Amino acid sequence: MSTSPSPPGRELVVQRRYASARQTVAFELANADGLALPDWAPGSHIDVVLPLANGELVRQYSLCGPVDNARLWRIVVHRERHGRGGSAYLCDQLVEGQRLYVRGPRNNFPFVPSPRLTLLAGGIGITALLPMVAAAQDAGCDWRLLYLARSQADMSLLDEICRLPPERVTLHCSADRGRLDLAAWTRTLGPEEAVFACGPLRLLDDLESLHDHTARWQLHLERFENPNFAQGEHRAFEVVLARSGRSVRVNSEESILDALLREGLALDCSCREGVCGSCEQRVLQGVPDHRDAVLTADERRQNTHMMICVSRATTPTIMLDL
Repeated sequence: MSTSPSPPGRELVVQRRYASARQTVAFELANADGLALPDWAPGSHIDVVLPLANGELVRQYSLCGPVDNARLWRIVVHRERHGRGGSAYLCDQLVEGQRLYVRGPRNNFPFVPSPRLTLLAGGIGITALLPMVAAAQDAGCDWRLLYLARSQADMSLLDEICRLPPERVTLHCSADRGRLDLAAWTRTLGPEEAVFACGPLRLLDDLESLHDHTARWQLHLERFENPNFAQGEHRAFEVVLARSGRSVRVNSEESILDALLREGLALDCSCREGVCGSCEQRVLQGVPDHRDAVLTADERRQNTHMMICVSRATTPTIMLDL
């Protein structure tokens, strides 16, 4: 969790694009002048600003190339059939030599070494986890990779995965073997096991439900979707800006972010769906109504930070460090 400002944006050129699975395309991005790109760590993502016909759209994509390659960033995009047009634009229209405006990198899913760990990827979730393989090897962890997809044709970056030590990699194709029995699988986890998981909403929700307060294993999640986005009532409340003493009314039909932007504040924001972490603010007084998919359960209980694009207040007034 970080309250530092978002890194500045930059224009990158598409050096290479290629199919990485049946419905995914990989893009290698570089500075047009050839200069080095900012450092990043496993778990990082970038915001890609897309100029669509119906307006600008911002989408987050995990960096999934080698961490030590300072000249290229790689992302992999899954073409969504029923999306808002961002993935279709990238997969169908973006060509080599074209430029993209991006912001970041930002990391809400940092890798933490553990004596024994499993990297559990569902579908395109492999992009967030593949860089952690090298980090786990460098840290001397006893690691394994479990990759779930409908078929091998749907597994992105499979050629790279097949070059990993085969005894540490399990490919599970539901078309052949059925859906993985997560409950049975979690019963095999020991007290020193850490699970880093990224993938579809159902997979992550099921994992969270299996990881209760009695679980002996640790769970780290990266979500591309926010299951908490529409939860709870939408009541009006006041936001107090501690540095200026100003009070801003947040109406029932608007977010804290929208209310503050309406009042002329310059704030970092990107996804507006509670998944990227760019709008995070520190809470000084009051109790947040957390509706994001960034904070951990422990961080939510502390109530010291909130994502103002989706989260609200359970108290009549909430004070932010602004």
